Parts: sequence; C-alpha cells; structure tokens
Amino acid sequence: MHVYMWDESTSQWRDYNLLTETQTEGYYASSLLPVWAGAWDESLRNEATRQGILAALDDALSYVCGAPTSEYDVPRRKSLAVWASC
Repeated sequence: MHVYMWDESTSQWRDYNLLTETQTEGYYASSLLPVWAGAWDESLRNEATRQGILAALDDALSYVCGAPTSEYDVPRRKSLAVWASC
C-alpha cells in the first residue's frame, strides 16, 4: 500500500490506477482510510506526516458539504452523497 498509494508531496494516500500505473489526483474520503484502520507504515508515523495529513484534511473540509467521495464530486467541490442536503 505504501509503495503504490502514498504521495509524499501531499502527505496522503491516493487511489492507484493499475492500467495507467499512476496515482489518482484529488482528495477523497478514502485518503484517510489507512489512518483510520491503523494500517499506515511505521516510517510515516512522525510529526511532519501528521501535519501534512491534517493540512490535507483541512483542505478537504473546505469543500461544500464535506470531502468528496469520488472523482465525480471534485469538479463541483460538492459530494453527490450530500448534494440534496446542502
């Protein structure tokens, strides 16, 4: 997971496209799944990484109605899951 999904420049995990062998751009709720599951690499458990993760989360919370849940949410900066409730 660390080798393919971790993006050092943004301090977040990204989806990995097996066809293009690239990481998916953008922030999604799944970006924090490794933290929630306690499945992140020991080498990342430091203050710099924590600050980067918090900065990415802060940016995601600036989206209207919360963090996007798929790539379709990003252009609108609004999650389809909560579109009607906002």
